[in-house]
Amino acid sequence: MTTEFNLIGDVAGEYDTLQALVAKMPNCKTILVGDMVDRGPKSAQVLNLVMDNLDKFGAVLGNHDHMMLSALAKTRYYPSDVWSWNGGGATVRSYHNLGISIFSDEEGTPDNDMKKKVIAFLQSLPLYIQQDGLFVSHAFPNPSMPLPVSCDLERWGKNYSQVEMSIIWNRGEPRRMKDFYQVTGHNSHWGLRKFSDKQGEYGICLDTSRSKILTGMHWPSMQIFQQEYIVPTDLPFPDGDDE
Repeated sequence: MTTEFNLIGDVAGEYDTLQALVAKMPNCKTILVGDMVDRGPKSAQVLNLVMDNLDKFGAVLGNHDHMMLSALAKTRYYPSDVWSWNGGGATVRSYHNLGISIFSDEEGTPDNDMKKKVIAFLQSLPLYIQQDGLFVSHAFPNPSMPLPVSCDLERWGKNYSQVEMSIIWNRGEPRRMKDFYQVTGHNSHWGLRKFSDKQGEYGICLDTSRSKILTGMHWPSMQIFQQEYIVPTDLPFPDGDDE
């Protein structure tokens, strides 16, 4: 029997929109295809929702999630300030709005405990989920190399100019994967885009963030659900839009 999933594209801190979209979809486990954080106003709430409800939510690692992990864990995977250039400031503000300093190094404090919890959660995320004819990853695996090489983040991190070779950064189009239908986000310039060949459809991109729409797909019915961004009214002060 095939397992049911709700698959949702790049949430990018749009917590209220995520809640509204999930309410429209069938009652089954929801898998986020990465980029839970950045740019939107409530990244902290998105992470808390997933971390505290792992029976209902799952996720694969996205490049924005990975930039956040690198900044918090101080791995120096990316050049200085790359995360902030890519919308990380909105994520930091979302924690500030909850009274949390996410960069706290003071042991034994609630802020530091939260930082450790987030680091552990992001480190636990898989690069892909492969189950019941479904392959979910943030970006399509690079078709020019074996899957393990595409997933070798440390290899691509040794030279920042090559990070787009990895499964969390790849901008290239997919190649048919035998026996698996591929679901990704990441490439907002495509929007909602399906990929097919003479044998039929074999993949889809769900990242419609550029249009300020959150998109999901139910598996295995492949029904599409969408929700326009909801502007939150419960922030202590207006939040900027980091592009």
